[in-house]
Amino acid sequence: MLILAVVELSGLVVPVEAKAALNLKAKSLKSYRERFAPPLSVRTSLAGLRREPGGLLDLPLFAVSRLPALAAEASTPPHPATPRTTEHAETKLR
Repeated sequence: MLILAVVELSGLVVPVEAKAALNLKAKSLKSYRERFAPPLSVRTSLAGLRREPGGLLDLPLFAVSRLPALAAEASTPPHPATPRTTEHAETKLR
């Protein structure tokens, strides 16, 4: 059984593939990832938790309730470098 859905979590569009077995090979999610390059995509199954390169998250079926929190983490932008050193140096130059 395979279900592919696209959900919006924390402003992030996340493709989710649900599988009822341990076989993690399916063309649907792979095709979506190749076409749209989402920053996060999720494959739920009976397999364990695993992060793969490129933003693919293998999530055990029992942990699906954690999906909103995981999407929020993925959509949080990295902290920008603080320009305090530059601002402080400019103040001293004045």
